Amino acid sequence: MAKPQLSTSSGYSSNSKPVKVRDLFVLMKSRVEEAEILLANGKYDAANYLCGYAVELALKIRICRNFRWSEYPPLPSLPPSSPLSGEDKCYEDVYKSLTKDFVMIHDLKKLLCLSGITLEDIVTSGLDPQWKEVAKWNPENRYKKIQSVDKQSAEKMIEVVKELLKMFLGIYV
Repeated sequence: MAKPQLSTSSGYSSNSKPVKVRDLFVLMKSRVEEAEILLANGKYDAANYLCGYAVELALKIRICRNFRWSEYPPLPSLPPSSPLSGEDKCYEDVYKSLTKDFVMIHDLKKLLCLSGITLEDIVTSGLDPQWKEVAKWNPENRYKKIQSVDKQSAEKMIEVVKELLKMFLGIYV
């Protein structure tokens, strides 16, 4: 079976095009696989870092499900019921900017809020300790000193992330 191909946008930033949900899924799985490869090669910091991105992607997939979006971030458009739809370019530009800024976040706790998954769901599933560990992740960790993460911590992070992905998406990557 052929591997799914990513769209031309392999990631997303405030300047990139939206990514289809299926591509987010492929990226998420790839980040976990890459984390395992990095772990096996003694690159514990990078393995830990990619795990955080895998969780971020999983939450963004859940957000898409929750809001019935086919891509992330969605292409912003004015609500059809807006009194200014199509009449005020300034209003439309501001609305689009706010929509993009609203979804272009990396904070796992904020993403969880948008995902439709509650902290109560996590506690009920028995994954509260795992979530608390992963929720500490921050994209700014890329600037941490090399060897800030040891082998045991990286192994634990990968294990924890797999458990959370199973809960969030109903799958094991």
